[in-house]
Amino acid sequence: MNWKFHISSILGLCIVGLLITTAFAVEGSRTQLIVSFDQDIEFAFTSDKGVTSKSSIYQSVNRLTAKHGLIEVRPLWRGSYAPLKNIYVLTFPAAKSEASAQSMVREFRGLSKVSQAALNTDVEIIGEPEEVIPDDFWFNNSYPWDDHEDCYPDPTHQRQWYLPRENFKRAWAISTGDSAQAIVIMDSGLDCQHHDFVDRVLWNMAEVNGTTGVDDDGNGYIDDISGWDFGNDDSDVNHDPHGSPEYTGQSRHGTAMASTFGASTNNESDPAQNPGIASQVWRNKIMVCKIFYGHLNGNWQYHVAAAIEAYNYIFDYQDRHNQEFASINMSWITGTSINSTLETLFIEANQRGILPVGGAGNSNAGFVYYPCKSDYVLCAACLDSTGTKLSGTSGSNYGSEVNICGFGSKNCDGNWCAPRPGKAFQLQILSYETNDPYGWRFCGSEEPHIIGFTSMLTSGATSQGSGMAGMVKSVYPTLSGQQVQAMIERGAVSVDALNPGLEGLLGAGYIDAYRTLTLWGTIDSDTTLAGEVWIGGDVVVADGVTLTIAAGTLIHVAADDIEPADGYAGQDPDRIEIFLEGALAVNGSGGSEVVMEGWSDDPEAGDWVGFIIDAQTDGVTASHFEVRHAETAFDIYRCDATLSDCVIEYCGMGIDVTIAGGNFTDITVGHCSGTGIRVIGDTRVGSVGGISDADFDGCLVFDCNLGYHFGEKADDCVIDNGSQAVSNTTHGILCECPMSIGGGVLVDGNGANGIQLDGSGDATITGVTVQNHSSGRGIHCINGSNPVVGNSEITANQVNVSCLSNSRPIIGDDRMGIGGNNIITNAGQYYLINGTKIFTLKAENCYWGFGGQIPINFAKGRVDIAPMLMTPPSIALIPTDPVQPRESWASDPFPNPFNPETRFRLYVEGTGRLVTIDVFDVAGRRIRTLQNGIMASGHHSVIWNGRNDQGESVSSGLYFSKIRIGADYERNVKLLLVK
Repeated sequence: MNWKFHISSILGLCIVGLLITTAFAVEGSRTQLIVSFDQDIEFAFTSDKGVTSKSSIYQSVNRLTAKHGLIEVRPLWRGSYAPLKNIYVLTFPAAKSEASAQSMVREFRGLSKVSQAALNTDVEIIGEPEEVIPDDFWFNNSYPWDDHEDCYPDPTHQRQWYLPRENFKRAWAISTGDSAQAIVIMDSGLDCQHHDFVDRVLWNMAEVNGTTGVDDDGNGYIDDISGWDFGNDDSDVNHDPHGSPEYTGQSRHGTAMASTFGASTNNESDPAQNPGIASQVWRNKIMVCKIFYGHLNGNWQYHVAAAIEAYNYIFDYQDRHNQEFASINMSWITGTSINSTLETLFIEANQRGILPVGGAGNSNAGFVYYPCKSDYVLCAACLDSTGTKLSGTSGSNYGSEVNICGFGSKNCDGNWCAPRPGKAFQLQILSYETNDPYGWRFCGSEEPHIIGFTSMLTSGATSQGSGMAGMVKSVYPTLSGQQVQAMIERGAVSVDALNPGLEGLLGAGYIDAYRTLTLWGTIDSDTTLAGEVWIGGDVVVADGVTLTIAAGTLIHVAADDIEPADGYAGQDPDRIEIFLEGALAVNGSGGSEVVMEGWSDDPEAGDWVGFIIDAQTDGVTASHFEVRHAETAFDIYRCDATLSDCVIEYCGMGIDVTIAGGNFTDITVGHCSGTGIRVIGDTRVGSVGGISDADFDGCLVFDCNLGYHFGEKADDCVIDNGSQAVSNTTHGILCECPMSIGGGVLVDGNGANGIQLDGSGDATITGVTVQNHSSGRGIHCINGSNPVVGNSEITANQVNVSCLSNSRPIIGDDRMGIGGNNIITNAGQYYLINGTKIFTLKAENCYWGFGGQIPINFAKGRVDIAPMLMTPPSIALIPTDPVQPRESWASDPFPNPFNPETRFRLYVEGTGRLVTIDVFDVAGRRIRTLQNGIMASGHHSVIWNGRNDQGESVSSGLYFSKIRIGADYERNVKLLLVK
């Protein structure tokens, strides 16, 4: 599959957002109101009257608060932000019902001194859903309907089976449309006042608000409020007054087609009175260009001239009103000859970002009609519910010009349901096909309905193609029409295997909305990603191709993998992998970072595999790139990479360098369940060469199981210039090879050991601070490691320096002129341990911080510390501007599940932020506030002991915590207490 165009824009918003619940008692058994007063007010507590206002001008407030028994007042204004100055949270005993609580709100709103009042409702952040299920009645109801089982021999199928089949439930998690984009229905008209269309019509507001009989917007069309009837040259697009009496007052065909792509969705209010259907795009507007002028002998009548004039109208409207159009639905044919004027208009439409869509025709023939056969029109054929071409009388045409397929159905035996028993069952298509008050009836039912089973052939397939184009333009609004068509074809599912003899004559297959909107497959030409992008399957950047990611791009990676039969299957069939055979250039900038993260309800480490960069790559450069939730963010093999100012979080491993190298500057790696950064060579038996070397300059690794790991045959590696390893579970830095650690490196945390050297040979450690490993060793040498340590500070560790298994570190040796000038102080157990029995641990010319009296717990084993420094040496340890995490964060609580307590770990960025941590039960009631105040910049931990605000132990079960740090960081986590 090819991705041959540039994605250069973004739809602003996905379905991630706020879900406001109907709960009103957020303080356990209390009710809270947020009340804004129009003047300064001061409250006071009196034992006999509760909380009252000190100001006499607020007596009406006092009477109302006394009526409802005000318990507590909390101001929201605590600083210099004046708009919050007079806003308070008022707490009352629990209202008897939500209606009672709303009544309280109305009472407060009625006070002259109150400018606004509202319930303090719970707000819950919800993640990106894997599927979106609209609430429309006919979308969610399955066969059979009422008691007519004999009409529906397959009771398992959903009514609107074609939408899930085209994978719209998953696509709606990406987008449900965009009101800035319009779809043109160029057909028989539209029932514009229908409850599912009235809000979707592109109303010409200049005419709506203008004067009747006047061309208010100056476009040559008078009162074109909702479009124009080009067949009859008037403004009435709702019906065809020149049709046969059978169809007078109806807009049957156009309304039926618009039902597929344009019916308002997820808008069910009263299913009994308003049973609605769902459509492909929920929000796009609909412009009505009516070109049919009548109906004769069962056929609609129209002229090509009307379509030509309609195109002129669309272009003029786009220019005059700055309106974007996604597609033009043309469910009509003109024969087999190409019309040169229409061709010119189709080309212009594509350049304007509008995709014309047409149907192949219903002659069951091996050719397609015009305009479908045009190279500038998306040509749609029709399949039945089994995925085979709709055949027989009025079956779908086919041919090499077909681009995609939609699903459809035929009128079986004159019924709008299933055929008579013994005949092939065919799933039908639901639509709003009439505004006739009697409606179409289901299987003989006498109850009238506005929903009908529609005989949708290639007209229906056309409308499905138009809706898919609307979805694409909602997400990528700057694409040309041809680029939109390429995306739809790339995402389609092949049906060649289901249609022997028609291979290559049914286009790319049937529409798959999710595959269309997501990036997957091979990128075989230079491509730029920008805006918001969704990756749904393995991506291969081909050799010789550059994938560029522009500043500010947001990339979502799905938690499961599209594995197309004709695509690259990759090594992991379930998770997404990104293979770089070509070049990667990520061009983020400060304040406009590129972000790439897992996309699921609850993203976590390992949602996707990560970048796999092998020896064939043409180069990897990335700046201001944030990567989250991968198994390994960057798996670099036999090639160099240059990364700077990047953040890697919540991954299994941050960076894995194998038989490779590179320069890594100002990289932050945090919250990884495995190793933050690993560099290893070729360790295979009998291998020759395979050395890895990498430089880490100003890098930070924190809250990972293991910080840095330099394995065997990783040689000439360097960590320097203020790099840090902080708060690790095991070791800060594990070295199994000769290397250099220095230049202001800080190893700080409560992990096992700060720096562990395991058979690492002659490593050099200079200008390093190793501290606060209260349960481990600052520097620990085993298996023949012989590092030289100088100009460093090793302090506040359980054991500051230790060596075992024939290791011989040199902490200071005056006779050889190496090492020394170290500050080694405040050991919890021993300052030095020498477990070798053969060698003496040299630790001369160091400052120990205890004067002339050596403490009892100073050393274990043979050590040589003379001569000692009596004053601390002047050494440069930490840069004046040490590396810090790039933003505030909160880690997953640990342990979880827990009993009796769990710990939250936080980093607060900057000079200090307001931090709140609240715990809620499953009903949304706040049971405990763990933190509510300013926290200084730096790392913090907060413990919840399983008790509520009253100090009572809570029961086992599921709880939720909301963590806020400043104004720009918020996170919800689940907690499981198991007793």
